Amino acid sequence: GILAYEISFTYEETGEAADLSGQAAITIEYTAPELEEGLAEKATLAMFSVTDESVSELTEAEGTVLGGGTAEVPAGSCDLYALAWLIQQEQAYDEIWEDEDSQVIIHVTAGAGVIPKGAELSVTPIVYTEITKELTAEKTDEELAEIEAINAQYEFTEQKLTEDLGNGTEAASEANALPADEENAAAETTDASEAEGKSLEGFLAYDICFLSDGEEAEPKGDVNVTMEFVEDAMPEGVSEDAEVSVKHLKQDESAESGIVVEDMTEKATVETTEQAKVQRVELTTDSFSTFIVTWTLNGKEDGDYKVELKSYYGYLDENNEFVEFQEEYKGKKLPPNWQDERNDSEDPYNGGDYYLSEYADNVSENSKNYYFTQGYVVAGEDGGFSTDESAISISINDTNDDKTNYYIYRQTSKDHWEKVGEVLKQKETNYLHIYFVYKELTGDSSLTINFVEKDGKAVDGA
Repeated sequence: GILAYEISFTYEETGEAADLSGQAAITIEYTAPELEEGLAEKATLAMFSVTDESVSELTEAEGTVLGGGTAEVPAGSCDLYALAWLIQQEQAYDEIWEDEDSQVIIHVTAGAGVIPKGAELSVTPIVYTEITKELTAEKTDEELAEIEAINAQYEFTEQKLTEDLGNGTEAASEANALPADEENAAAETTDASEAEGKSLEGFLAYDICFLSDGEEAEPKGDVNVTMEFVEDAMPEGVSEDAEVSVKHLKQDESAESGIVVEDMTEKATVETTEQAKVQRVELTTDSFSTFIVTWTLNGKEDGDYKVELKSYYGYLDENNEFVEFQEEYKGKKLPPNWQDERNDSEDPYNGGDYYLSEYADNVSENSKNYYFTQGYVVAGEDGGFSTDESAISISINDTNDDKTNYYIYRQTSKDHWEKVGEVLKQKETNYLHIYFVYKELTGDSSLTINFVEKDGKAVDGA
């Protein structure tokens, strides 16, 4: 709103205009104009002087006093004074976040007033980090607590995605609820079977929100989010036949956990390569938390996935390259498939560990004798020897009571295990390559044997 007053001083005898700058003050009593609802508290009162050549603000000028229905300003060389109620125009929101490794750029835009004033964009990649002794030594307690919190968020996200596919306890209980009639029963049975036929191969998750004074603040309208992947992205071990979807963990007070999975695939624009690698995701939302790109595959039930074990026997040359023995190994061997010796219970992947030393008898070749020194384990169809993948034993373990996720682990020392990968839900056949490395037994060889008992205790002997 604006209130304008034409005020001038003239000499009575001549009628000429008088400049009283610095000699007089003008006091104006005014009634503020009525403003639109919601604007009055945002408006700021200002005073201006207007001439043919310019407009000058007097609000902060010496001698100016505003407020309480009265405006006082020093007299000047102008004839027009204006009181103005100003409302600062809110700017549209436009913010870019880029991860430390420059793998993904997240661009968030919104209209004016949608994002709370002063709120800052926060993005946290939800990545699982194995907490090892080395990591514990490097990090502070505060940093370790943050890693553990993100790991817990990763596991919760994985659990909710699995439940969404119909493989979890909440989804199962809902699917098994008694239907209202036979028609609903048939529909529910079909939906449940379709969901259970899918398996979660992997996901990329980002917790995106706005923080105001350290607290999460929700937007007041639609916000556009774009994820640009610098390099075509896909979690390790995911099949090229996988289906890419976009999910959102949305708050829902009616849900037991307070969170439900919202499928945003149809609302989002997803660009992928022919190999199911994601390049770009764009979506619009009015609610923020964790946004996820998922890869799923229509496949079999857990326990039907084949884990093929490929064993190689040989030695390392002077360049630390693995050289396989020319003659076939004739000692006790690992089974070609994990289930061959592990199907004596309801869970075909249980049954204990494979200790590699039990499948590494001494070898004779070209009049030379060799003894086993170290095992190495590599996951994946192609394999490929690596000295970074040493192992004493291998095992498959489920990660929760529902047995919906299985991982293969390799034991690298008495007290240390490392996850090789989530292989059971990724392909019809999963491969594990085991390299048995030997050394030549000579007359001056000093042989040290490490005995590893099945309870995880180690006893050294020579």
